[in-house]
Amino acid sequence: MTEQHLVAVVALEGVVPFDLGTPTQIFGTARDEHGHRKYDVRVCTPGGQPVRASAGYLVTPDHGLELTERADTVVVSGISYGDPVENGGLDPAVAEALRNAHARGARVMSICTGAFVLAAAGLLDDRPATTHWWWAERFRELFPHVKLDRDVLFVDGGDVLTSAGTFTRRFRDETGVSPARWLLQQRVDHARALLESTDLPVEVVARRSGLGTAAGLRQHLQSAIGVAPSAYRRTFRVVPESAGG
Repeated sequence: MTEQHLVAVVALEGVVPFDLGTPTQIFGTARDEHGHRKYDVRVCTPGGQPVRASAGYLVTPDHGLELTERADTVVVSGISYGDPVENGGLDPAVAEALRNAHARGARVMSICTGAFVLAAAGLLDDRPATTHWWWAERFRELFPHVKLDRDVLFVDGGDVLTSAGTFTRRFRDETGVSPARWLLQQRVDHARALLESTDLPVEVVARRSGLGTAAGLRQHLQSAIGVAPSAYRRTFRVVPESAGG
């Protein structure tokens, strides 16, 4: 078994829960050809102390920033805007830990507004980067030496990577609807196909199409095309030729 790649996920005050969970899910589920975990993912904070998430609860880590001294990859999670950067400036211990990790060859990356932290640590000076589009202008004001591109989802600089929070906006630009609305449309379309081509009970159609219950299917089909599932099936059911003869 090969040695696991150590990923240190840095959580600061105001950490965004989704951004904290993303690296543990992505790296934590990766397996090699033998089914072994490829990454060892651990969360750390300054002094190993609890930090308050933007959702209002405390995150209690198992490690302090010393984890970054031996990590192969250091990930800075997104933060509730400005908390560790503008309110008194970035903690010098955080800045030093990130600079030292980068200097010894660790890959350093940020999720969403975590780019504010990398920029405050000086790791993005004169480099291309991105961040959440909503905070792009404020980022430019604070860090004019960073070559910010607000119109991309990520920037891979090799040793330093940044990612944006522009998925919903880009998805809407491409499809004209939100991801949630698009997904609902796909589920309704799948339910219609099942109603047209099978004799499955409505409850089963609802489950297989991701709409949950018969009541949910009726509600969404009524909203989409104005008819109930049973009426839709009577009108559009396609009977195979062999069944009639």
